[in-house]
Amino acid sequence: MKRIKALLFQNTSVKQTIFKNTFWITFAEIVTRLLKFILFVYVIRFYGALEFGIFSFAYSIVALIGIFFDFGLSNIITREFAKHKNEERVFPSIIALKLIMGILTVVLILIVSLLLSKDPLVIQNVGILAIYLFLSDLSATYYAFIRAKQKMEYEGWLKILSSVMLVVLGFLTFIFIPKSTGLSLAHLVSMLILWVCIISLFKKGQAKYEIDLEKDIIIWKKYLSYSWPLAITTVILTVCYYTDSVMLGYFGLIKDTGVYNAIYKVIGISAIAIPLITQGFYPLLSKNARENKTLEKSWGYQNQALMFLAIPITIGGWYLAGDIITLLFGVEYIQGVVALKILFISSFMLYVAVSCNQLLIVKNYQKEMFFPVSFGAVLNIILNYLLIPKYGLNGAAMATAISNMYLLVVGLILVRKFLNYNMISSEYLKTILCSMVAGVLMLFLIKTLKVSLIINIAISGNIYIICFYVMNKYLMRRSIYEFEK
Repeated sequence: MKRIKALLFQNTSVKQTIFKNTFWITFAEIVTRLLKFILFVYVIRFYGALEFGIFSFAYSIVALIGIFFDFGLSNIITREFAKHKNEERVFPSIIALKLIMGILTVVLILIVSLLLSKDPLVIQNVGILAIYLFLSDLSATYYAFIRAKQKMEYEGWLKILSSVMLVVLGFLTFIFIPKSTGLSLAHLVSMLILWVCIISLFKKGQAKYEIDLEKDIIIWKKYLSYSWPLAITTVILTVCYYTDSVMLGYFGLIKDTGVYNAIYKVIGISAIAIPLITQGFYPLLSKNARENKTLEKSWGYQNQALMFLAIPITIGGWYLAGDIITLLFGVEYIQGVVALKILFISSFMLYVAVSCNQLLIVKNYQKEMFFPVSFGAVLNIILNYLLIPKYGLNGAAMATAISNMYLLVVGLILVRKFLNYNMISSEYLKTILCSMVAGVLMLFLIKTLKVSLIINIAISGNIYIICFYVMNKYLMRRSIYEFEK
């Protein structure tokens, strides 16, 4: 028991800390996403595409404008607090800044929602979800503090609690408020319960905040100067993620909005590895930001882990798209098959793009990312405007894929230009080759097996892991050695 406690609750070495952080982030993310996924599968079937489209349209409006809740501060908090322990003293002042930004953003969301929709049900959902997302983002600020101290077990417990409450309240709303508004209220109430726990956890050991506007403004300027380029980058990713849903709703394609957001839940659960791996590595990368060789090596491990998961998910997801939609959501959503296939390819590009962006942030190159990445947001908006009226939800998927391809190319160019890091190392190439061969064998097995979809995925996935392990450990050793020579 002592060994388990030391392994999962203490920071004793670099490798153990990475393992502990990754374990808790992974465990919490898997539990929360699976619970929410189960809830939303039922929600999508229960409401139908039209009612779920109303909720999705409202949520997308809130999430799109909600970037101003954080403005890139959470990642900066983790980075600065991890590098300089004495920075923790300014945390209360940053919370005060976040409260001001949050109130202003809620007002902005309500104004924008009135311009985009006249449906009172949409506006009602927007109001509830705006408060929910404000509180959610504020909690993320506390998570950033926890990550800087590399005590991610606390974040894991809080996230699991929040998701459990959301699922329980979500199912209760089917009984008492069987409309999209009920689901929005379930989100808000679950977040209020989480805040009781956060306040209880942080009230001890925190200095009492005393208003000193002159000092606060200096602190706010400092952190906003770090965060605004990062905020713009996050805006791009948020635009690429939510503009399609907002425009589908704006063009009156509410049912398409429901179908599109339903299939995006599949992409969300399949791409769970991105936040799990990147969040687990982020504190370590930040800590080693000044040690270029150590940083490049750690970043290489992260890229290998991402590629190991990205290839089989893309191959399997693309081939099984129709079966997945039918199993989870029913035939009402089958029109989303083509869009889902496009989004699986799109998410593959995001695996690499996010890793490049993370490295640039760690090395404080946010400002250099500003203009090239800003163009991505404009490109996404233009593509959605042109493609959605003609192709509906398939056009939205195509716009997302093209935007992600652009972000991938930009990320690779910036990493090469400013850091001179070589992503295609021998080990990375080895991972790609092993994953591709194992992925092809996995696809052959998927086509051959005449069993249920879930059993098929389980068997094929395990075969992929075995094939990858055998190739990586034995068959590729000599060829990679010769490549390096």
